[in-house]
Amino acid sequence: MPSMTSSKPKTALCGSPLPTEEFDFQESLDADGKYVLFWNVNKTHIIFEVHVETKGYIGFGMSPNGKMYPADVVVGWVKDGVPHFQYNYTFMDPKSMYPNVPYTEPPNTQCGV
Repeated sequence: MPSMTSSKPKTALCGSPLPTEEFDFQESLDADGKYVLFWNVNKTHIIFEVHVETKGYIGFGMSPNGKMYPADVVVGWVKDGVPHFQYNYTFMDPKSMYPNVPYTEPPNTQCGV
């Protein structure tokens, strides 16, 4: 599946401590409460919203087996005050010729390690 990037996601309220709507479910995904997941479920959709305190990138993914692949993954970041999100689908590629290469974006935000 191709990668899609959007600079204007529906729920991008950078810095807002409150969810954009009322959610039935909420879970902190880390011990410090810096990554909080909110969600609602109906007959056809699951609506997710994440609030993450970070100086770099965030990632959120789901898979049918709890592993990194196959999975639907969203990566988000803010650059020059503009929020960006990228959707990807992961899969295991035993013939991959691409190594995991680290990337650093100032100030000292390292990804891919």
